Amino acid sequence: MSSFARQDDTMSVDEFLAVEAGVPDGEKWELLGGVLWKMMAGGTMAHNVIIQNIAGALRSRLRAVGSPCRPFTENLKIVRPELGLAAYPDVVVDCGPFDPAATALSEPSVLVEVLSPATRAKDIGEKGPLYRRIPSVKHILFVAQATPEIEIYGVAGDGFQVRRLQGLEEIVHLEALGMTLSMREIYQDLFA
Repeated sequence: MSSFARQDDTMSVDEFLAVEAGVPDGEKWELLGGVLWKMMAGGTMAHNVIIQNIAGALRSRLRAVGSPCRPFTENLKIVRPELGLAAYPDVVVDCGPFDPAATALSEPSVLVEVLSPATRAKDIGEKGPLYRRIPSVKHILFVAQATPEIEIYGVAGDGFQVRRLQGLEEIVHLEALGMTLSMREIYQDLFA
């Protein structure tokens, strides 16, 4: 979970990467449309459980089918200079070449943001439109923490179609990966 402090000046991704290289440990920043945002530290157990549940389920399914795609969590960034974007999704599935030394991902297919009251507007309103402009992105999930609800953006024709799921009996279809996740496994340990 993060909250944001906005800086007024815009910058390029290269400028952002230079700034980011000098920030103190424990401090994290994002660049959204050329605007610098400081992410405040902090998070809840619910936030972490959801991230781990999603990443774990994706990892086991992708490995089981021999996919070259891999899920990563919030410490690797997506960098898209043409969008002025350097962001840290909570979970990302990347299908590009694997480079163990990489700090940024090149071919994100699925992006997941776990929402909190402090991040909801920023994640959906600022990150969402930028994420939808990344050519390799096929699915974007906005996952609520306090209740089993997910908003899924999936590629449909030249744009994205939005589906809203509520309740533990729902199934998340990730057609681009050829798999599903149940809401029950995403929210495991949080709701009875």
